[in-house]
Amino acid sequence: MKCGTCGSENFHDARFCAFCGGPLRVPADERRVVTVVFADLVGFTTLSEHLDPERLKGIVDHAFERLVQDIHDFGGRVDKIIGDAVVALFGAPVAHEDDAERAVRAALRMHETLAAYSAEVEVDIRMRIGVNTGEVLVGALRAGGDYTAMGDVVNTASRLETSANPGEVLVGPATHAATLAVIGYESRGSLIIRGREGAVDVWAAKEALVPPGHRSRRHIPIVGRDAEVTLLRNLGELSMRNRRAQSLVIIGEAGVGKTRLVEELAPIMLGIEPTTVMFSGRCVPYGESNPWWPIAEVLRDACSVELSDSVDVARSKCTAAVREVMEPDAVADVTARLLLLLGYDDPSRSRDPDRLAESTRQRHDPASGFLAFLEATLRVRPVLMRLADLHWAEQVVIELVDEMMVRMARRPLVFVATGRRALTERWSPATGRHNTLVLNLGALPRQASEQLLDSILGAGSPQAVRDMLIDRSGGNPLYLEELATLIGGREHASATLDLDELPDTLRGLIGARIDDLTADEQGVLADASVWGPEGPVAALRELGQTIRGRADIDPLIATLSLKDILVAESGVWRFRSDLLREVAYSRLTKSERMRRHRGIAEYIGERRPGVPDTAAVDLLARHYGEAARLTLELDPTAPDRELIAAAIQWIGEAARRAADGDSWVAAATLNEQGIELAAAVDRAADLLRFTTGRGTARCELWDNDGAQHDAAAALDLADRLGDEAGRAAAELLRGAVDARSNRVEEAHVWFDRAIERFRDIGDERGRAVALRRKGMASLVVGNAREAEGPLNESLVAFRQLGDRRGQAWALQNLAWIGFITGRTAVAEDRLADAYQVFAELGDPTGTAWCDGLLAYVRYYQGRFAEANTLARDSFDAAKRRGDRWGQAMSLVVVGATDLWEGQSAASAKRTADALKLFEQMHDMSWVRQTTALHARALAASGRVTESLAALERLDSGSEHSGWIGQPLMVTAGVLATLVHLGGGSTDGDRLFDDILSAVEGAENPAPVELYNAAILASLQRGSLDRAIEFAALCERELGESGQAPSVVRNGYALSAPALLAAVRGEHDAVAALLASDEPVTYTDRALLHVAVALGRGEGWLGNLAFAESVVRATDDVVSQATVALAKATIGRAVGHLDAPRWEALAAEHWDAIGIEPSGWTRVFLTAVATMPAAPMS
Repeated sequence: MKCGTCGSENFHDARFCAFCGGPLRVPADERRVVTVVFADLVGFTTLSEHLDPERLKGIVDHAFERLVQDIHDFGGRVDKIIGDAVVALFGAPVAHEDDAERAVRAALRMHETLAAYSAEVEVDIRMRIGVNTGEVLVGALRAGGDYTAMGDVVNTASRLETSANPGEVLVGPATHAATLAVIGYESRGSLIIRGREGAVDVWAAKEALVPPGHRSRRHIPIVGRDAEVTLLRNLGELSMRNRRAQSLVIIGEAGVGKTRLVEELAPIMLGIEPTTVMFSGRCVPYGESNPWWPIAEVLRDACSVELSDSVDVARSKCTAAVREVMEPDAVADVTARLLLLLGYDDPSRSRDPDRLAESTRQRHDPASGFLAFLEATLRVRPVLMRLADLHWAEQVVIELVDEMMVRMARRPLVFVATGRRALTERWSPATGRHNTLVLNLGALPRQASEQLLDSILGAGSPQAVRDMLIDRSGGNPLYLEELATLIGGREHASATLDLDELPDTLRGLIGARIDDLTADEQGVLADASVWGPEGPVAALRELGQTIRGRADIDPLIATLSLKDILVAESGVWRFRSDLLREVAYSRLTKSERMRRHRGIAEYIGERRPGVPDTAAVDLLARHYGEAARLTLELDPTAPDRELIAAAIQWIGEAARRAADGDSWVAAATLNEQGIELAAAVDRAADLLRFTTGRGTARCELWDNDGAQHDAAAALDLADRLGDEAGRAAAELLRGAVDARSNRVEEAHVWFDRAIERFRDIGDERGRAVALRRKGMASLVVGNAREAEGPLNESLVAFRQLGDRRGQAWALQNLAWIGFITGRTAVAEDRLADAYQVFAELGDPTGTAWCDGLLAYVRYYQGRFAEANTLARDSFDAAKRRGDRWGQAMSLVVVGATDLWEGQSAASAKRTADALKLFEQMHDMSWVRQTTALHARALAASGRVTESLAALERLDSGSEHSGWIGQPLMVTAGVLATLVHLGGGSTDGDRLFDDILSAVEGAENPAPVELYNAAILASLQRGSLDRAIEFAALCERELGESGQAPSVVRNGYALSAPALLAAVRGEHDAVAALLASDEPVTYTDRALLHVAVALGRGEGWLGNLAFAESVVRATDDVVSQATVALAKATIGRAVGHLDAPRWEALAAEHWDAIGIEPSGWTRVFLTAVATMPAAPMS
């Protein structure tokens, strides 16, 4: 090892240089949270004037000896003594969870010590002390010197000291916040400290409020496990009552609360049977040569044997325990076997050959002694045996467990084991005459996590903090408790906390755990923190060799796993807590972070030559990017340009792949990083590429303002560079932004420019993409005819290029056209082709979009359950990739299927969520379409006022003559909602007439769904001729267009023509419709049977009863009221004795809704008037 002072070579393990005596192992530089104590003697100059120099030196030396001892007593380290001042560090080089408290207590003690010493030497000596907490850089100066701290925290502590009065301790804000619960303070206001911007709040420490180390302890109750605890109680009672052994194996990942649940069993068993004894053992993953270790722990519990007991002491204790439950002649043999299980090699074995043979047999079958002892104990009293972490047990232990349960089947034994899921891969509990149960324990549900937080933080803690804690913990109770405790506990829960910037006290708390590790373990932890939250063990081996010259890190990883720092399984490690990684990373200096990030990137590049996979590209981009950012921070005037060039290369590649995979959040972030790096080193071409990329990502994320800004910047930069390809890409971006902003005509202008420019420069792929974008711009506003040409042209171009992914997207878009034009068979065929290509390419985004569109197709086919499942899966996929539009579109289908399955309240919630997302994205086309569906759901759930207000918003945004030009979901949905409400709202009268007039006077045929709603609307307005005309138009459209209409048809597929037939007195036609098909929606089903009942033939009351049963199974109060009105109307017409009661019930229904059902009343009265009342049966 080379000496850093004189350059001489020394032995590798030497601590000091053999030539100059200088230290060889200088602590590495670190960023740490420390508390600095700055103390200075007061009146030293005056003392110098009156005291002999030798006496003065003696007084000062003895004073500092005692003061330094105070510092050491409280766990601090003297940083330096300069003249009459001493500087101490608490938290470096070793941290404690209460370093700030230790520092303040030490400062107060120093005043007491100095006062006592001053009286002793009869000299007036006092001190001023400043204490401050924060992040510093600690290490040794390269030019030589001891370990020290540097940073503003040290300077501020010095300024606090000079501002203090003699005998006073002044502390800064961070120190005060960390010690407020244990130290009494008086505010000293704010101080303007020279050299710092702004004032610093200052407090004077007066006294310690509680003894050192005192902390209030609270018992955190078990939450979210009520069913499991009840199960434990029932199992215990069953075992004791029947005297039958019970085996319970609790399976779950680390931290889910397996041990906490088992703790509940002890008091339960004592409550059931007070004589129960409890034995516990734990399996360990490594480091123990005795394979019977967990059984040995059980025996130590049973026989009160300590690990430190000698063999003689252990023999005595085992003998006493065995003698208590077994016959005298068995005691010696069983005791000998137990000692073997405990790991003792009994030196008292006989040398006699016969006895030696017996001893050898004992050694080969030690478990029999344990089983004999346990069985004898169970004859006397019940036993609760607990074995933790059984997944780490040797096979002989697992086999013993099986043998134990079979042998003790008719004994009062409750055996409980915990293990991780890996246990199930190697063991299934043996069956027999005993009872066996395997309980899988998962993460806490959100409500239970909230309850756990209540017990830690208090119910009044900020919801934002609670949400962050729950999300970061994933419902794991251990992680949640650790995180919640780290943010300050109950006392600080009301504060607004930002966990992205950890408070100094929390970093100190976690730092104490890190400082408990060995230097080699800390080195592995540092490597892991730079790599990320998780990674392969093989990578840490390579980093250990490259960075620290040590590749044998597997034992270190195992130790870190045992210490609950890392979790290492199947060649992969991960941090047990994100906070541990953040603190470990924050301790590294920026230069060290840069070095390690670069080293990781180079390692990945060497191991993945050629064209790496996407995972490797992402890692290269992350580590090169972070290293480049750090080099700019360290020296922006002379950055490492080679490093930045590598970062730009891989960030650009990662951004491109993220965009190809529709991972737009990642693409936006990567392009943002690229812009910063390219701008810092004046790489204009790269800047143009990243700006266009970021704008595209922003556009896809519906950040239209940001995308517009990037498009303008990209166009300007492309012009200045004369970059035609860059200009075409920027024009494509500008067209996409205009399309997203509902400026379709402007979008087409930009798309056409881009198409032409791509053609001119020979970029066929760019032209194909621009054509597809142009088609989509028309498609999203419902203009299928205008969209089909560019989309077909793009499909041809992609095929010529051999771009299968582009073909798949074009097919998916064309399937959308088939869907909205009613050609569902065409849509299904195109979706199937697109899905197959996406699946072959391994493109989950593409398959998710196909599933999303297929959900719409299935919905319109009336296959609601399938549509709902597809839409929910599509929503989850969109949420994972950060696609708000995809989420909103999926929610529309979920809301629509909920509506037609009678869950109108759920539908209103889903559509409200979708509406909020569309509004955030300013997608007004889908805002209108979703509003129409939302209004229908509101109406069905009885929220009529809100429903009508939603319809009015749609009306105010449309010209009355333009209703036919609206998307189908808008016009048909609005009309259907008005029909559903029975046409009784005066607010809806004008809207009703406007839409009917628009449908009647349209130049082009309307979709059959709209005609269908118009039939009922005309009947409700009393216009039979109009209804007949719309029915004819509907039939003609079906015949001429060949389109396959939705079986949903706004819920009136069969009931609309049936009610028209009933009004016309064509009851045979009604019966034929009833026999023709099974209605898909509950409204159609109910109203079809109402139409049959209006004929008042045989079974009319049964048809009404069926209709009532259908609507009562839903929460659609309007449909319930409509059927009640029909029943009352028919009952009055036939003179039924219960007709007055039915009329009263119908009136109650409609009164509760708050409108008069004049439309439905007209339809039903007209229908019953077409035929004389039949006599009652």
